[in-house]
Amino acid sequence: MPWDFTWDRWSPGTYIWKNGNIVVLSSLIAANPGNGSLRLLWDGLTEAGYEIQVPTPFPVVCGFLERRGWGPTVFHDPQTDQVVELWVKE
Repeated sequence: MPWDFTWDRWSPGTYIWKNGNIVVLSSLIAANPGNGSLRLLWDGLTEAGYEIQVPTPFPVVCGFLERRGWGPTVFHDPQTDQVVELWVKE
């Protein structure tokens, strides 16, 4: 898989999916936290020109996002009628 999203870097239960130009990163759990897996994934996606969305990130991921100028918003999905926290570039 492109963007360094490989199973040796990420634990089962980590989800990534693509819808057009949007890539959603959900339940990010690095196999070896602190070894740059998220940075490599993030850099690969942004260099490829994708828009990244991160719904309800774990606290350790929040710090990563905040350092890159991201913050939480509220997103209402009209198809499911659910409201979720969605982190976006501020």
